[in-house]
Amino acid sequence: MISKYGIYPKKEDKLLVAKQAVALHPELRVATAAVDCERLFDPHTRSGPLEWRLKTIRSARARELKEQAVTLTAAPSPTSSTDDMMEGKDLYEAKNQILLSNTVEDKSVIVEASRDTAVQRHDYIAHNPTADLQALFPRYFDFVPHLVCVDFDVLYPNAKSLSKWWEPRSKIVRYLFKRTAEKSLKNFASQHLLDWNTEAQNILKLLLLAKPPKLGLAEGPLAVFGEFLRFKDESIPFDRWSDEVIEREKNQKAPPLIVAEGVSKSKINRYLVLVDGIKLPQVSDIITALDLYFKSFFVFNIGYPETVKQFLKFLQVYVYEILRSDLRHCTLKTKCLANDIELAFGDLEKEPSQDPLIIE
Repeated sequence: MISKYGIYPKKEDKLLVAKQAVALHPELRVATAAVDCERLFDPHTRSGPLEWRLKTIRSARARELKEQAVTLTAAPSPTSSTDDMMEGKDLYEAKNQILLSNTVEDKSVIVEASRDTAVQRHDYIAHNPTADLQALFPRYFDFVPHLVCVDFDVLYPNAKSLSKWWEPRSKIVRYLFKRTAEKSLKNFASQHLLDWNTEAQNILKLLLLAKPPKLGLAEGPLAVFGEFLRFKDESIPFDRWSDEVIEREKNQKAPPLIVAEGVSKSKINRYLVLVDGIKLPQVSDIITALDLYFKSFFVFNIGYPETVKQFLKFLQVYVYEILRSDLRHCTLKTKCLANDIELAFGDLEKEPSQDPLIIE
């Protein structure tokens, strides 16, 4: 099991292995159990010999990791000494387990270390807004799967999935924009969105629908969604491009930003999410990039930019369904947008012939 799924397998993987073991050894079956493999692994309580053995192996791996620990060579922040960054034993362990995993190839060990230290790391970032993130936690920026998503799942274990929400609703957003958007928004879209690929257009239309009326439209696309999505010609060196684009306020991190890189806005080859100007590992589609972008605000404790605040509040409350008490900070327009999308989605489920693509 470990060779196939690692030392941190999903519940479904453990259940499958337990069932296979019972099939090979019927004497392990419990006649009164709700599931055949309950003696080895109970999926409801996530307990049993299989789970206990995994915990023993994880503890042994953690000890090995500490024994392999070496002094880190990451440069400290210009504004923070190494001692400042390492206040407290818990933070030291958090840094060690993540950064010292640079010498470990087993991804499950790194992911497990990230899960185990996510809360301490988040608390430290929250209380040290000027900390050098790349010096403190470089594995955020070089490791796939994205540790930002791993940490977010620990901080908000009941958060919903963006991709599952978006897939059946993207065409509804396009339809609602066509039918309900104010004339000023439609004019803006016809001037500035048509050269983007279809998926990016739909995301930007959702942003416009959630946007407070007339906020920045006259100033053009940079004022409207420049703190959310930027295009970069792939022929331009990244460092030169970022020096011109990334703006930092004193004692604050630059907010996350999605960078679409390609030969044109309609032919994007990859998406990058920048956090304080630092690149997270690239992704191939804008929905995964949007997911990373949104989660970065929470993992790195960065406030929403004013120009996209209602769009991000919409995602937070109605898509991810976290911190729903913030509903009171959503504008009436944002609340109506969420209602319109869900009504249209409900109608579509009841009557597929009302598919917005067919109506259009």
